[in-house]
Amino acid sequence: MANIQEIVAQLPETLDGAVEYLHEQGLIAKHYLVYRRGFYYEPLTDLKRSCVDVYCTHCKSSFKMGRTTDSKGRMSFFNDLTNKCIEPWRETECPECKHYVMPVPLSDFKRLSIRVGTSYLVSVHNIDGAICLLSWNIEKRLSRTGEIRYDINAVEGNIFSHEGCFKVSACGWYMGSISYYCNWYLLDNFSDGIREMEPRHLFPFDKSIIDTSELPYCKLDRYIKEQDLCHPALYMYLYCKCPNIESLITDLGPKPIQKHIEKMIKFESRHYVHPKKTLALTKLDLLLEKVEPHKILGLTRDEYKYLKKKKASLFMMRAFSHNKKSFALNQYDELKGLLKYDYSDKLSLCNDTLEELYPFIDKLEGFTLRKAIKYLRGQASKQKNVSISWDFYIDYLTTRKRLKSNSEIFPRDLVEAHDYIMERYKEKQARQRQEKASKEAEKNAAIFTKRYEQLEKFIFSQGKYTIVPCKSETELYEEGDKLHHCVYSNYKTSYMSGRTAIFFIRNKEKPTVPLYTVEFDEKRIQILQNRGFKNCDPPADALQFAKKWIKHCKKVKENENGKSNTTTKPAAISA
Repeated sequence: MANIQEIVAQLPETLDGAVEYLHEQGLIAKHYLVYRRGFYYEPLTDLKRSCVDVYCTHCKSSFKMGRTTDSKGRMSFFNDLTNKCIEPWRETECPECKHYVMPVPLSDFKRLSIRVGTSYLVSVHNIDGAICLLSWNIEKRLSRTGEIRYDINAVEGNIFSHEGCFKVSACGWYMGSISYYCNWYLLDNFSDGIREMEPRHLFPFDKSIIDTSELPYCKLDRYIKEQDLCHPALYMYLYCKCPNIESLITDLGPKPIQKHIEKMIKFESRHYVHPKKTLALTKLDLLLEKVEPHKILGLTRDEYKYLKKKKASLFMMRAFSHNKKSFALNQYDELKGLLKYDYSDKLSLCNDTLEELYPFIDKLEGFTLRKAIKYLRGQASKQKNVSISWDFYIDYLTTRKRLKSNSEIFPRDLVEAHDYIMERYKEKQARQRQEKASKEAEKNAAIFTKRYEQLEKFIFSQGKYTIVPCKSETELYEEGDKLHHCVYSNYKTSYMSGRTAIFFIRNKEKPTVPLYTVEFDEKRIQILQNRGFKNCDPPADALQFAKKWIKHCKKVKENENGKSNTTTKPAAISA
């Protein structure tokens, strides 16, 4: 077996036949109408008239059409036969060959050509026994003359062998655009680069590629067949971690396994990083660490064999494994009857509902699926005003668990018990919010007090007015509330952090009644804002008072600077 670097050096850099295959699948078969502004000569008037010159990439014909504009004012053209305006980038029939084409204005060509279509294709290779899954980017480019060319670029891939799982790349992102390298290179971290894809995006490969590899029993070809969407690289990663996943495919087929994978991996957590050559595990990996298929599903060997004979689906096997205390093996048909979904029945169990019940089934003392179904049926017959459903009951059980409550699992009146426990949960949340607010208020009170002490040197009174700094959060809130402006919401944080200073102009006789709010720059001794009710400007006497206050602040600042500059010099030391 060659080492991984030698395998990477042998990876193909081009993929012959890819464009032809994509055309067969109809993925890049689209043709285009390239058009631009043109003129035609009218002999009767001896004048040039404006029109549109059009070229079809399907029938290779050039012709002229009447010029018009679309709803957005862009240049388009008029089809006399259909009596319709043909707009750019909206599929239409070619007036000549009647083939469906995409109109493209020449003005959209920023350079010599534009990318009008792209498709990702995955190929499977056997390099010295290793299975390599590589993805290719096939770009379709349209030139100004209507010529079509294809660029096939290697993008990324995964290598699977007895040595482990490896990630390779042949491209990188720079400043928002993709750059392709001339060859493959090995990445430090493994991740599932080839994501969900349709089987038609997989380039045809011979089964002998798998049979002659180091992993001949992986059944990759069987997994891919008859799938709407599949995860080939992820499947191979899981196979390398636990080869017995192929036993499940043999027993149950690829479709149930695919659903099982999708259910367990939660698409956002499909990536794996191994800083020290040890791959991180997902939920499914933890299940697959168990060796045998029946253990993966939480069944005994006899239970697994019995359910296989009954042709039980993967979902039914998992459902049975979670309900062993409620149903013996010979009662499987009864369980199957209970789980037969009926759209007209609100209390019929579906897959998602059953999975939401898994944390409670056989784990909550006295709770079984049979009891729960019987209980809800009884509650539904009693209640006339409230619609009883599984969601309603699961809501009750989940909230009961969050509260760590000892309330009954099957209360006499479910609606009353549900409302009571939800009320208690809301009270708990309100208490938590209040405690959090109290702690924050205590913290803020200390900050406001410190800020007031920093600014109280600027307190000033003259005539009927006085001006004082904000002393507390409550005071700041009441100022904004009574004067109908945003000083509390927009300036609270800035005031607390010292980025700005907030002062209140008040009447000496009514010092608690808000009049005008001042935003003050204490470093430059400058008023930034002075606002009254609903952000109105203060009257002339209040503005005059503010000017006198600024002079007072400058004197305070000068006195401070003078004191700081005055230092006592030490006496000279005589020689």
